[in-house]
Amino acid sequence: MAWHPNSAQEGATIATSSFDATAAVWNRGQGESTWEVCAQLEGHENEVKGVAWSTDGKYLATSSRDKSVWIWESESGGEEQDYDAEFEYDCSAVLTGHTQDVKCVRFHPSSSKHLFSASYDDTVRLWKFYEVCEDWIESYQISGVHTSTVWSLDFDPSGQFMCTCSDDLSIAFFRVTSP
Repeated sequence: MAWHPNSAQEGATIATSSFDATAAVWNRGQGESTWEVCAQLEGHENEVKGVAWSTDGKYLATSSRDKSVWIWESESGGEEQDYDAEFEYDCSAVLTGHTQDVKCVRFHPSSSKHLFSASYDDTVRLWKFYEVCEDWIESYQISGVHTSTVWSLDFDPSGQFMCTCSDDLSIAFFRVTSP
């Protein structure tokens, strides 16, 4: 699960992944004690393993056992939303390239147009959104560092460093020179 970056004090939003091949966006309005599903995201062929919001809240990425990463775009473009309204998301890209389950997705902390994914195929991939063609394209692959599944990845708050952890019982640290 992942908190929406624009969750305000008066309300909160989270995204969750599920073994039923869906992701959901949950909402709790100001003064409310219960959470309600405000969007159900369907399309993956197998269980959804990970979710991540872009730093501006415009995009939600989901990763799946079906070897794909989906980018969902909020109709509000990341703006604060009325917490009593239904949320609308459109799938703006389906990213393929991994050869096995995609375990984790993370946007770079300083750029909503740079998405990283980690997989059972022992790689981490960087996907960039290019304005020229208005599409997400794999722009870099980290391979040969881990010898087994890359379970997760994360960034320090500045975005200058990324770390990955693997089933090979190692943690790798990387300096990010440009997102």
